[in-house]
Amino acid sequence: MLSSPTRPKLGLERMRALLGRLGDPQRGLRVVHVAGTKGKGSTAAIVESVARAHGLSTGLTTSPHLSCARERIMLDGAIIGERSFVALEDDVHTAATLLEDAPSFFEQLIAMALLAFARRRVDLAVLEVGLGGRLDATNVVVPASTGVTRLGLDHTEHLGTTLEQIAAEKAGIFKPGVPAVSVPQEPAAAAVLIDVARTVGAPLSFVAPDHGLVVGLAGRHQQENATLALALLERAGVALRGASTRRGLADVRWPARYERVRRRPPVILDGAHNETAARALVEVALADATLVGRPRFLVIGMTGGHDPAVFAAALAPLMPRRVTAVACRSPRTYPAEAVARALARTFGVCDTAPLDAALARAMAAARAQRGAVLVTGSLYLAGEVRQRLVGGPVDPELPLF
Repeated sequence: MLSSPTRPKLGLERMRALLGRLGDPQRGLRVVHVAGTKGKGSTAAIVESVARAHGLSTGLTTSPHLSCARERIMLDGAIIGERSFVALEDDVHTAATLLEDAPSFFEQLIAMALLAFARRRVDLAVLEVGLGGRLDATNVVVPASTGVTRLGLDHTEHLGTTLEQIAAEKAGIFKPGVPAVSVPQEPAAAAVLIDVARTVGAPLSFVAPDHGLVVGLAGRHQQENATLALALLERAGVALRGASTRRGLADVRWPARYERVRRRPPVILDGAHNETAARALVEVALADATLVGRPRFLVIGMTGGHDPAVFAAALAPLMPRRVTAVACRSPRTYPAEAVARALARTFGVCDTAPLDAALARAMAAARAQRGAVLVTGSLYLAGEVRQRLVGGPVDPELPLF
């Protein structure tokens, strides 16, 4: 399965059939289900961390992975072991071969995660939507609560070209009688969420960010994600306690989200890949006291479904000294030359290089000029660089989704 990943397949019929062959492991799980454009992975990670700090056993599934597919299945805060992962893969692959319509790589990974959570009998399972919501493979659960993070234009080829269309797809995870919570949204998006919730019969509330929360992730936007996470836990029936909540918020870790992996010179990884995420990245970087007065050297790679020109325009306030475009280790990567042409509209000059050369050159320049390196544009790119600088297991291929 992992050696031959497939393109995403939207729709729930295959997933329901696959889970039926596996005994419907999703039934009986207490689930928090998180959709959105920006911050859904961080929100899911915060939910899991706070739940674990309250003594609950947890399962967490997110996507994409940075370098190893096992990252997509977390049990009690730890990546699933290789032997357990292989056993799950065998069970799911066997079930998948009995179906006429072969499940996608993503569908099989979600099935593996649900099977792992059921066998572990976790107290709380946290699921991040992969793409959209309504037709996403995770949307086979009956959750205890559902959440929507900040919405924006992304994956428009699958989800629609307007904010209203995208909001409708995200709201597809709402279920009758299941509490739904959203961060503040643009009026057009909020109106769609309200309409879908009313039609479905899901009690919907909007929560304003609590900027007094102390979160172990960088940026004021993480306080918005944390506020949503706490509301989701409460509506899922978790009785929050002050000290445990504070510990869970402070202890949360989420790689490649404004993650500093080198200090001399500073090298920061951020998986931002759309306009909304780019604006959040700019806010965090400009507020980072350790970067004040330092020239910035950007290394950017992007994949299909995202607009490099729009992304670059959002990054303009960083005023980088040099920008280098690279190709990502993904079948969906944009060629470095195409990214460079789009970035040049904002930055004037943008060169290209293979990743190793681009990274080495940016780090050398940052070291010589007391600057900082920022790698962004794709979680796939962030994962590649993280594996080079931090290490860890890596799969031979990366999936399309």
